[in-house]
Amino acid sequence: MSNITRMKNGESIVTGKILVTCTVTIIGLWSHSGTGEEWADDQNGMTSADAQAFKRACSCFGLGRYF
Repeated sequence: MSNITRMKNGESIVTGKILVTCTVTIIGLWSHSGTGEEWADDQNGMTSADAQAFKRACSCFGLGRYF
């Protein structure tokens, strides 16, 4: 998503969101997907969104608490 106006540090900025989809497959069982999102102006936005998507996909297998 893009062109979202929000307040950051007392200033109005125009930014967007990073959206990530992650699919975890365990061979012989099945696959689960998870999504993650973060503000595009965050310096670690891609890393945060990717980690969130991975944890959500793993939680479907009961692995989320280990990450």
